[in-house]
Amino acid sequence: LERRTCTVTVSMRSRRGRIWLRQGRIVDAATEGQRAKAAVFLMLTWILPSLTVVDGCDAAGIIDAGVQEVLLEHFIYQDHHQRG
Repeated sequence: LERRTCTVTVSMRSRRGRIWLRQGRIVDAATEGQRAKAAVFLMLTWILPSLTVVDGCDAAGIIDAGVQEVLLEHFIYQDHHQRG
């Protein structure tokens, strides 16, 4: 996904979400009533999801964050909540 502009559909059983990337940066995400980083964080908890990647990104852009940045933020968030 390095510098790629695409839409990633994340699916697990009946659950489905989307992550939109523009030039390798997350610009938006949506699933189950969640948007932006909250949606990405939720999808990261899904076990063995399937991914479909298509070219193009039609999202307006409310995040503008690197993939690694969002992943690190998620794991820090998880760590804090697991420690109580």
